Amino acid sequence: MDNMLVQANDMQTTIDTMTKMSSLMGQMAAVTHSMVARTRDMTIDIAELRDHIADFDDFSADSQLPLLGAALLRHPGLLVHAVGLRHTRRRRHHDR
Repeated sequence: MDNMLVQANDMQTTIDTMTKMSSLMGQMAAVTHSMVARTRDMTIDIAELRDHIADFDDFSADSQLPLLGAALLRHPGLLVHAVGLRHTRRRRHHDR
């Protein structure tokens, strides 16, 4: 009888451990899903930034004012203003 009680206690410990592990795995899955969504958003933002930089590059290559282009490259704040970039955080379905 004593062996059965020890075995039952051991089984309950195993069940508790597995329950905790299952909970942690659920949390990890949620965090991973969030990271995938944020990475996808970041990829979109980087592509947008690349396009704006290419637009600026085209503008500066065609420009009759090469000194202005050089000044804008030396001062990133002016570069951002010149190509119309601004930090906007769009709300996406996973941010709600």
